[in-house]
Amino acid sequence: MQNISIKRMITDNVLYYEIVKKSKTYSGENASVATELSTAAPEIGHRAKSQSRLVSETANIGENSFKEAIDRAQTIDRHLDEVEDALKKTDETTGNTTSQSLRMKEKMANVIDKMREIREISTANARSVEEIAGAAEHLSHLTEELRILIDAFKS
Repeated sequence: MQNISIKRMITDNVLYYEIVKKSKTYSGENASVATELSTAAPEIGHRAKSQSRLVSETANIGENSFKEAIDRAQTIDRHLDEVEDALKKTDETTGNTTSQSLRMKEKMANVIDKMREIREISTANARSVEEIAGAAEHLSHLTEELRILIDAFKS
């Protein structure tokens, strides 16, 4: 009976030894991971700040480009109105007296249609620029939130 107890104690001691040995290994690995994380956190924070700055600069450039595009689109729109009015007046003055004037009238109508298409495309482009500027601003906000979260993680 005593032999069984001694054997059991030896077996238990061996098991305890293995548990302690494994926990030392895991503890060392955990410390290694913690060290790597603490080393990488400042670099991640620096990259997040750098990317945030880049996104902000890009958003500012996009906003300025957007304003310029709107100004250009409005100027083009005014010029198109003037040209359309001039073409209409020209069309009215030429009349329908000869086959040549009929062809000219037809061509001018085509030009007017093309100008309307250009106006529609210009308007669509202006809307696209607005959407891009909004997306850039949203991305800038997300980047700032990410930077704040990373800073909190580093703390």
